[in-house]
Amino acid sequence: MNRELEDELNFDLDEAIEKIKYDDQFLTYMIANMAGIVEHSDDAIIGIDCEGTILSWNNGAGKMYGYSSEEAIGKLISIVIPQDHQEDLKFILENVNNSLVNKSETIRKAKDGKKIDVSITISPVKDSKNNICGASIIERDITKQKQVEESLRRSEEKYRRLFDDDLTGDFIATLNGKILDCNHSFAEIYGLKSTEQAKTFNISDFNPDDWSYLVKNLKTKKKIPGHQTMHIRPDGKEIHVVTNVVGIFNELNQLVQIKGYIFDDTERKEAEESLRRSEEKYRRLFDDDLTGDFIATLNGKILDCNKSFAEIYGFKSTEQAKTFNISDFNPDDWSYLLKNLKIEQKIPRHQTVHQRPDGKEIHIVANFVGIFNELDQLVQIKGYIFDETGRKELEEDLERNERKYRRLFDEDFKN
Repeated sequence: MNRELEDELNFDLDEAIEKIKYDDQFLTYMIANMAGIVEHSDDAIIGIDCEGTILSWNNGAGKMYGYSSEEAIGKLISIVIPQDHQEDLKFILENVNNSLVNKSETIRKAKDGKKIDVSITISPVKDSKNNICGASIIERDITKQKQVEESLRRSEEKYRRLFDDDLTGDFIATLNGKILDCNHSFAEIYGLKSTEQAKTFNISDFNPDDWSYLVKNLKTKKKIPGHQTMHIRPDGKEIHVVTNVVGIFNELNQLVQIKGYIFDDTERKEAEESLRRSEEKYRRLFDDDLTGDFIATLNGKILDCNKSFAEIYGFKSTEQAKTFNISDFNPDDWSYLLKNLKIEQKIPRHQTVHQRPDGKEIHIVANFVGIFNELDQLVQIKGYIFDETGRKELEEDLERNERKYRRLFDEDFKN
């Protein structure tokens, strides 16, 4: 009997055993072909008596276990049972003597000591008087199947560990937002006590409009990276999240589930907003300050300044002021500031004279502060300038008047 005949019969020994019980015509047909089929089957087909002695041994058994029929027949079936599975012999004999058909999976051992994963079917055999006289054992090598299953199991375990330990909030949900699976980080992000509690919620409820947007766009885009939105947690707290979402599609290319990786970005967003408000407040103070405020490079290039600074130096606008170099207003004094700021870091109430671009000389009082980098190197200068020209002129007028008065007084006293 060759492989073509076996294929023609669509041979399946497990099904054949069931059909033989109830179909006499099929039994007759099988008897006519059984010898060839049994002999050429890739499965190990072994006949034993009630004590476990091997009575028949097909080519499949020889290929699987490495024993020829001469070596196997007359030996106990235990020759293919590993030492640590000897209870299998007792199991086989109990099933035979109790007239039970049994299917199971176990380990067998080849002649060279190699362990083989097998599925086995044990079927009792009766004599003409309906007495049990032995059993037919069909053993199929499922080693490759087991290896695939084990590889899949390890892969799933690895995935589960990565999934559970990920600091990102990972989830899988249905299109209506029902959470099918999630990790601990996801539960923590949404203020929930456990993943089991999280799976009782619907992620679409955290922002219904945004979820509708994701479902609609995933159908065409497949994945949406870096998506930012606001979610309201079940406890009412509003959080800012950044999400990478990926569509899961069926064989008809229909979106069926959504997988997501969520970062709680609330603190960064709050810090960003706080910084924005602080910068706005600083800018208002900077712009509205009656003091002439500026920031400049070490060579005097004006990087930023307010309106008062522009007015002090006779500019029409801050933009015009930023086209000039403050060191040009008094080069020697600027060099003095650079030298001393590197050591003192700030110089309060520094008085000097500047010559404006329009040629007017002004007397200023200024507070200068050095801006340093992480290497403690001076990189910029910040200043707050008061125009003291009017007060200085008044002081000089007063001093001149006092000198004039003193001369008149002295001359009058002499006369």
